[in-house]
Amino acid sequence: MKHIIILAWLVAALPNALLGQKKLIKEGTATFYSSAPLEDIEAHNNKISSILDMSNGNIAFSIAISGFVFEKALMQEHFNEKYLESHLFPTATFSGTLQQFDADNPSRTTSAKGKLTIHGVTKKVEVPGTVVVTDGILIINASFFVDLEDYKIKKPKMLWQNIADSIKVTINAQYEIH
Repeated sequence: MKHIIILAWLVAALPNALLGQKKLIKEGTATFYSSAPLEDIEAHNNKISSILDMSNGNIAFSIAISGFVFEKALMQEHFNEKYLESHLFPTATFSGTLQQFDADNPSRTTSAKGKLTIHGVTKKVEVPGTVVVTDGILIINASFFVDLEDYKIKKPKMLWQNIADSIKVTINAQYEIH
């Protein structure tokens, strides 16, 4: 029992000791865009959380699927109920490492290698992006494509011209580093 109490105390105290190295997201957005023959669909989400470890470039994101907001309410309903099934899979996550990350000179074009989980399916990915530091804010931008089939996201055959097979995802995350 004593070991459990000590372990619990260390787990609680460790983040505070490393707070100078680990940065929580200050602001962030996730956007997705589907361009198909009959219509373009775009949704925005500011319900994302992230942590960046400045000592080694490890980074993690969690995005609330139900946080995506669409122009049309019916699109949002179908997205959550029929396609991403947010009641079963409430979040999309990424956990990985920024490549060639240097905390002393972080601004660069880079990529992040890691695992992306969407709709209950986890895949190894490499996501291209940029890291820029401006006025004490570290900004990460990334844009990549997600193939629906890779994550077992099904679209009805009658909507094949409304929804693209590959969706463009854009992430913008800002961390206060000073």
